[in-house]
Amino acid sequence: MNGEILRHDVEHEAVLEQTVFECLRIAKLQVQPPVQARELIFIKMCRLPIVKMRSAGLEVRGVLSRLDKKIKVRVSALDQDLYWKKNDVTETSTLNEAEKRLLLALAGHLESIRREGGDALHTKLREFLKEKEAGRAPQFWSQQHIQVMMAKAVCRAIAECRPLWLSRPHDPTRTWTPWLGIFVPDDPFDFSAAISFAFTAAETDHEFKDRGAKLARKNARVTSLEVRFDPNPNQIVPKKWINGFWFFNNKSHPRNFVIPWPKWMQ
Repeated sequence: MNGEILRHDVEHEAVLEQTVFECLRIAKLQVQPPVQARELIFIKMCRLPIVKMRSAGLEVRGVLSRLDKKIKVRVSALDQDLYWKKNDVTETSTLNEAEKRLLLALAGHLESIRREGGDALHTKLREFLKEKEAGRAPQFWSQQHIQVMMAKAVCRAIAECRPLWLSRPHDPTRTWTPWLGIFVPDDPFDFSAAISFAFTAAETDHEFKDRGAKLARKNARVTSLEVRFDPNPNQIVPKKWINGFWFFNNKSHPRNFVIPWPKWMQ
């Protein structure tokens, strides 16, 4: 396996007697890129960073977070108009002033719900914006570049008055954790109180070097999925790709999970 993310809703008959390549074409999970430029390159990056084959399935490492609150960020008509006037779909590595204004509005909304758990995410988001204000554009197809692209997807959702889904790291040893992830659900009109889970994984610098990769030649890998979660036996099943960006701690939050083999493979 090379980190491909497979669908679990494929009928056995659909892949019966198909070649390996045709089977992968049918069963590979569809990815909706966060930006409208260089989509094919991004899709090639959407792989599980580190996998181990087990009898029960693929062992993966990443952050499981609980998607448990949808919000709508209200912005002025002036900021909305500015976003659409400044929107450049070919620019994927930097945030323009209109996008920064939308993210500042998001930070303000998070501050208003800080007692529910928005304080940490509000602080992280403002630090992110301050860093983008002072720093250079990230190297293309690095994890930092991916984070900017995901931020752009969140900006577009705000401009379109779509809901955003906040997530908090799932920790069975703790009764409460702060929100640290912001995702864009598929349905632009769904503001329900539905609860789900996200699984995110990003290649660390160490893992990237272990692959012998050079940024000039290869791209970092990233995973951002909505999943079904079964705590016993600690399994996750991919449902769909979900765009969003997060500020999880790459040392303390990742855990090992098993993605069971799809039934069509058995």
